[in-house]
Order: sequence, then structure tokens, then C-alpha cells
Amino acid sequence: MYRGIIQHQSFLTHYLIANIEARKLQQPFNQGRIWRIVPDTKERPPVVKVSKDVKMLTHENGWVRDTAQRLIVESGDASTVPALKEMLKHERALARLHALWTLDGLAAITPDLLRPVLTDKDTQVRAAAVRIAPRDMAPDLIAMTTEKQPLVLAHLAIKLTSLNMPEADAAVAKLLASSGKNTLIREGALTGLRGKEAAFAKVLAAQLTKDNSAQIMPVIESLAALVAQAGKAGPFEALLDLAASQPQAGAMQVAAIKGLATSGDPKSKTPPKLLWLDAAPASLKTLKTAMSDKTSAKLFASVEARLAWPGKPGAPKPPVIVPLTETQTALFEKGKTIYTTLCAACHQPHGFGLDGLAPPLVDSEWVLGKPEVLARIVMHGLAGPVKVSGRTYNLAMPPLPQLTDEDIAGVLTYLRREWEHNGSAVETKAVTAIREQEKGRMMMWTEEELKNLGKKK
Repeated sequence: MYRGIIQHQSFLTHYLIANIEARKLQQPFNQGRIWRIVPDTKERPPVVKVSKDVKMLTHENGWVRDTAQRLIVESGDASTVPALKEMLKHERALARLHALWTLDGLAAITPDLLRPVLTDKDTQVRAAAVRIAPRDMAPDLIAMTTEKQPLVLAHLAIKLTSLNMPEADAAVAKLLASSGKNTLIREGALTGLRGKEAAFAKVLAAQLTKDNSAQIMPVIESLAALVAQAGKAGPFEALLDLAASQPQAGAMQVAAIKGLATSGDPKSKTPPKLLWLDAAPASLKTLKTAMSDKTSAKLFASVEARLAWPGKPGAPKPPVIVPLTETQTALFEKGKTIYTTLCAACHQPHGFGLDGLAPPLVDSEWVLGKPEVLARIVMHGLAGPVKVSGRTYNLAMPPLPQLTDEDIAGVLTYLRREWEHNGSAVETKAVTAIREQEKGRMMMWTEEELKNLGKKK
């Protein structure tokens, strides 16, 4: 790094500013932040004039290849397609790879064109072909579960689970039965199974044999952990039922209970919330008998402690959940759509946030607290530091001025009722009143300001 300024000016301390000025590190501004240091005797390589010529995709310099690919795609020139198709037969794998992605950028990929590429001798090319393959090539992708290279299998797992097809899920189960110990492949599969963890665990359990147990158990544990983190009673109970149906104290039961014993949000310092069931599940009695050794019994106790039902000794009164009206349900669905397209990139679809980017929303005191506070955060943004679920986040949430009052009411209603939350719905007129009350505000809110809302000065 040749410049002393590598971050936004708001984060520069007085010490850093003094050093930057003393060493004259402010300049220059127009040549990037990273310089290559070479001997004085090194000759400057000749400048390559990059064009839309397909042959440029075979150049030895990666920047030239990437730039040529970009220029061809940006041009949208269909006349390059025949030459690109021919390049798929080039002896250099990198050339074939660039040709493939360029064809994809030109929307010139067809099943007939891609089918031979799925059997290319190069691992990277096959993996790219899997990523590019359209949905109607599902049978071809399913047939690839006998592939040997982990990189290709990882992309295959991601692709197949994204198709949301029973036959594709069955193929992934077969794939994991032989490669589930591989973290890359396992995590690839899990990315597309959100909301289907319990059902998929049942499919995978049907594949269990003595020979593949070591491959399947890490997957079962991971699936159960995701169910525990999601904090939804239905899937949680379904995993318990599946575990209870397996051989007593067997590997499947232990893996499932170990995963379910995972706390809700692994980054939160607050204990996971209770999951309310209609009645005591019969599976608990079966599993309690099976989990008799010291380690298993401790895991089982953690699982049982997360569950509550009417009449359970020591359990608090069940929460009163007011059903949403038809209008509120419509708001919820509207908010769900907005959250998925706008908010989930930072706070994530599962609501647990992302370190360094956004704090969790699941069981957050800010989400389940006063709706008028949450509405102000969405309208005007929030400047850190802010404490969420016992952790301090020095992050900033930008305001969302593009959202209407109805949009905000929908998002807030969604946040307060998703992930087993039982908060009240938020009416559009309430958001409108808050906007009118704060119509002159331009600055982001701080935690102190929001906590003092409504207090007498």
C-alpha cells in the first residue's frame, strides 16, 4: 500500500492523520492504492491493445483475457458465437473456460452446447458448466453424482439443491452419502436446503448403511444444527421424531441430538428462546432412554430445556399470540417480499445477520421492542455502536427513504412475526404518524437517542 489513507476519513484517528501528513502519504489520488515494486532494471512489458477479438481469450496475461471477455459480452456481438463455440475445443483449459463464460454472458448457452462440456477433462471447466447449466438440464446434472472431483461435486450440490426438485434432492442425498465428510461439498448442499432441513434429513436417513455412516453423520448433525438455529418448533420436533425412529443410541440419534443442542444464534450471548409445542412429544421419552451415557445425557438435557408445552413442570405460561387479520397478513406478505429483496443481503435470509455487516434480527430486543423505535431506524438509519442480544456492534444502518409507509409497516410486521416471533403487527397509519413527527430529521439515530424516546427532558 503506498497511500496512508486506506479507510473512510471518519475512521482516521488524530495519530494516523499526523503520520499521513508528516510522511506526505495523501498523494497521488488517481493511480490506485497498490503499486508494484520492481527493480530499476526491469523492462516495462509492451502494452497490449485489448480488442473484442475472440483470440484474445487465449492470451497468456489474465487481465487481457478478462478484459477481452468483458468487451465481447458488453458488445453483445452474436457474430462471435461461432468462434467461441469452436474455442470450447481449444487445447488450453483457460481458453475453454473463458469461451464458456463469454457464451453465457452472450446468452448463447444451450443444453446441446453445454452437455459435452459437463464431461470436459478439466475440473474447473466442468465446475463452470455445472454452474451455468439451466434448469432443464436437471437430468444431466443428476447423472453427475458419480463425479470424483470435490470442486465439481461442491458446485453440483449447490446447483441441485437450488432447483427445489424432489429428484434433485434425492440425488444430493446420494452424493452426500458418499462425500458428506467433505466440508466444501456438505456446506454447498446446505446452502440450498433452508426450510427443508428436517425433510431432507429424513431422505438422507433412508440412505444410511453401515458403510456410509461416517459420511452421513456430519450432514445430519449440520442439518439438526440449522434447525436449532432457525428456532422453529415444527422442524425441531420433526428432527426429534426422526432421531427417535433410529436405532437406540446409534450414530444417527447422537448426531441429531448433538446438532439440536446447538444454541439458536451461535454468536448471541443471550440464551435461546423456548420453542412451544402443543404437547409433550413422545419422541422425548424414547430419546431420554437412549441417551443414557454422561455426554449424551448432557446433550439431551440441553435439547429438552429448549422445549416447552402446556403443563410442563417449571415452564412459564405459554405466550399469547394474536392471529393476524386479513389486512395484517397482506402486510406481512408484502414485508416478506421487501425483506427478501432488500434486507436479507445484510441481515441474511435466516435473520442471524453477518459479522462485520449487520447484527441479528432473530429474538432481537430492537425488533420485538417498541415498533415506533424500529420504524425510526428504518426511516432514518442507525449509527453505532449499538448493543444487540448482548453484543456491541459498531456498524451503521443506512436510511431507507425509498420505502413507503405501507412498505415499512409490512417489513416491521414481517420482522415481528417471522422466526417464531409473536410481536404485534404494525399499522400503516402508525408509521405515517411517526414520519410526520420526525419530518425534519436528517441524521441517523443513535442508541442513546432511541432509548430516551418518550422520556421527559
